[in-house]
Formats: sequence, C-alpha cells, structure tokens
Amino acid sequence: MEPHSFPVDEWRIIEDHFDSSEVPAHETIYTLGNGYMGIRGSFPERRCVYKPGTFLNGFYESEPIIYGEHAYGFAKHRQHMLNVTDPTGIELWVDDDVFDLSTGEIEGYRRTLDLRTGCLEREVTWTSPSGKTVFLRTRRIVSFLREHLALFTWECVPVGTAAYFTIVSGLRGQAPAESGAAAASDDPRVGGLLTGD
Repeated sequence: MEPHSFPVDEWRIIEDHFDSSEVPAHETIYTLGNGYMGIRGSFPERRCVYKPGTFLNGFYESEPIIYGEHAYGFAKHRQHMLNVTDPTGIELWVDDDVFDLSTGEIEGYRRTLDLRTGCLEREVTWTSPSGKTVFLRTRRIVSFLREHLALFTWECVPVGTAAYFTIVSGLRGQAPAESGAAAASDDPRVGGLLTGD
C-alpha cells in the first residue's frame, strides 16, 4: 500500500477519501493543541478509531526508575502523559443504524485541518445499511485565546428522504489501555500506566 498523498494546499491538510488503514497516522496528523490542551484527531463517533486522547499540560504519571547500577545521565523518574476525561465522543443514529464509516456506503468524504484558523472540519455523505442517506459536517477547535476551551459543532441533514436522528453525547472517563511497542518495552524510561486501587 502506498502512503497517503494529500492534495497540495498552502494552509490546509486535506484528506479527500477515507481509508481505515490510515486512521492511526491521521489521528496524529489531525491533532489539535494550544500548548495547554491537546486532542488527538480521532473520530468523535468512536468507530474506526485507533487511540483517542485528550491531554493537559502538566497532568502526567511520575515514578522513580530503579536501576541495577547508577551512571551519569540516567533518568531518575519516568513520566507518562495521561488521558483526561474525553469530551469528544458523540454518537449518531440514523433511524436504527449507527453512523459508522466501516458500514453502509460512503458517498462523499473530506476532512480538512486549516492551519490558519486551527479548525478541523469533516464532511461526510453516508448511506446507512438500511438505505438512508445523510450529510454530516463536524467541526472542532481548541482555543488559543481561552486555553481551557475546546469547541465542537455537528450538523446532520437527511438527503433525499426523511430520517430520524438520535445524537448521544457524553464524557468518557476511562482511557483505553496502552498497547503496542511502548507498552511491551523493557525500557525503564518508558512510562507505565496507573493500575487503579
């Protein structure tokens, strides 16, 4: 598989088609942040998502590293950025079908990060498995003027025929467990996760 090539634009990073294999990389590319708060570019509907994350500067786990021997330059503590409560999760139901890019039919797709305004926008025309077509536009920003503020907008419009929409929004308090090479590493500098209790 060839890497994604983005259409050339001076100020915008544009994704003009959806490919589920590119989700992990694109969550990083479409991350928003203001120096205090960072939100990974994961989809709000929590399907076709790799690692959602909302992070605050200065909120991390720290613990001492115990070495078998000491040497100059060894790190004394390991630190791991922790997810805070995730405010980005929104689920859309079109009649009895949940909006999910891995099901139904994607008729049109475009996601854009405008580097001048800091606005992440996605436009999707999607046909549900039961045949209802909807147009969805989502926008997300992390404010530079008010560092504690993130804003999300959703617009849903039925296309061609009426549809009943249900939108479920909530806060996700428990972050998924770390996976991959970092979690499996024997390197004591790599942060661990809080185990609870």
